[in-house]
Amino acid sequence: MRERRGKLRRKWLGLTKLPFLLPKPFGSDPADSVVLRGAPPRPPQHRENLLLPLEAERALEAFLGSCLFQQHQRLRSPSMNPRKKVDLKLIIIGALGVGKTSLLHQYVHKTFYEDYQTTLGASILSKIIILDDTTLKLQIWDTGGQERFRSMVSTFYKGSDGCILAFDVTDLESFEALETWRGDVLAKTIPMEQSYPMVVLGNKIDLADRQVPQEVAQGWCKEKDIPYFEVSAKNDINVVQAFEMLAGRALSRYRSILESYFTDSIKLSPEDQSKSRCC
Repeated sequence: MRERRGKLRRKWLGLTKLPFLLPKPFGSDPADSVVLRGAPPRPPQHRENLLLPLEAERALEAFLGSCLFQQHQRLRSPSMNPRKKVDLKLIIIGALGVGKTSLLHQYVHKTFYEDYQTTLGASILSKIIILDDTTLKLQIWDTGGQERFRSMVSTFYKGSDGCILAFDVTDLESFEALETWRGDVLAKTIPMEQSYPMVVLGNKIDLADRQVPQEVAQGWCKEKDIPYFEVSAKNDINVVQAFEMLAGRALSRYRSILESYFTDSIKLSPEDQSKSRCC
């Protein structure tokens, strides 16, 4: 029995891709057996070699589950694999002219220009940072704020890991439009148990003719439970802090989803089985 089980372990653990084990429904075979999803088909004459007593089968399932978990930890743990890169997609949205492109170029290139061409659709910039001992490759989508492009821009929300809502503190209408932009993002993103990360930026605080009081913006964000930053793309005020807070929240969400998915995937046997069936 030990020799047969040892051969089976070595054979399964030698696969290049570690699949997940799923138990066959009880009663479907003369004896309980373990089926390896993704494994190459075995000749019929060798099928009887896979049949194990129930206790040995459960012990083998627990052993393989432990091996899978340890392999996952080695691949995903930042402290054990600091060169592992995590790709995150962030989007920055808001009304036309609030300074989305200026904020993005200030964060990525440390540059500011007085005049920018209007963004049509979306443009993408990337930046690699190290956060919490993890290398992050941020793919940041700068979206256009024109109303006529709204339906096209909303298609870029798919697959995003976080969002920046930007408005101009000297333009009251851009602040009032935040509710619409926020609702549009939440409607287009896939709902998860983990909340979707957002950060609100009030840009152009370097200008004098302010129309949106700081207290009003803070109150709206507090009501929605969204962090708020007063920023200036021109003077580079709070730009890095805002982007990196969003990146940190997106990374936490990414890890939570990954851990939840992996935990669900290594369940080797059904949680509940009816003990009796209705005749």
